[in-house]
Amino acid sequence: MNVKGKRELLMKSLLGFYNSNPKQNVKVLRTIVEQKSIISLRLLEWFVTNFSKQNNVIYKTQAASIFNVYIDYKNQLRAYSKKMFDPFCRRQRLFVTIDPESNRIVGYTDMEPEVITTEILVTTTGQLNFFRWAIENNVASYVLKNQECIESDMAERYVKTSVVKRKREIISPASGMNRNYVVGKIEW
Repeated sequence: MNVKGKRELLMKSLLGFYNSNPKQNVKVLRTIVEQKSIISLRLLEWFVTNFSKQNNVIYKTQAASIFNVYIDYKNQLRAYSKKMFDPFCRRQRLFVTIDPESNRIVGYTDMEPEVITTEILVTTTGQLNFFRWAIENNVASYVLKNQECIESDMAERYVKTSVVKRKREIISPASGMNRNYVVGKIEW
């Protein structure tokens, strides 16, 4: 299956999710993406990549299953790749049309409309997929309830890493490089 076919299949699934409960799902998506919420995209991303790993955030979901945020986030990344699972609006943009009365998604296009109105949400397939995961697994709710704690952790760790200049480390040696170090004296 080509990339466009995979994307269309994913979009069909995403539209089904958002339109199944538009008052809740589309509302959460819009308030965060349009920056009308106290939760920022940066805070959400920090939570799933750093805070949840450092603090081993585990809780029960509505399905009464135990949910480890960091492990599930990494599993989603492996399954979809960063292109199709990203909190930020990176890569190919989608212009999603939302019915203002029902709050349902009525269509989307890759081509930018001449006028962007309040009924148009600029997003990506990856962002829609990330927010589906965040809504289904109560990640957005958890971040909302623990916002101050997560923000202070983000500020504290950001200051620590920027103040302390770390010595440059080799992440991985170049291929073909000998890893056995021999100390000796060569005489001619």
